[in-house]
Amino acid sequence: MALAEGLRRIRRIGKGILWIGLAFIAIAVGLGLMRVPISEVSPAPIFMIFGVIGIYLWTLGVIILLVVWITEGFLLPRVPPDP
Repeated sequence: MALAEGLRRIRRIGKGILWIGLAFIAIAVGLGLMRVPISEVSPAPIFMIFGVIGIYLWTLGVIILLVVWITEGFLLPRVPPDP
């Protein structure tokens, strides 16, 4: 049971990272659509920075969810469906 609980918690963390990444991507798209003026201090527009961070976080969340899914398939016993 400890394995199932640990995988459930890791899945929750993966989903959280995935949703944070999607939020960053949404912020980047929103800022890009508003055409926020680029300051002379930063070489890249702020929405590009949010987009890159969002893509990395989203990818990390997907990888975590895939690893948990594969791990569950190999380690947890199959439960037959109820008749």
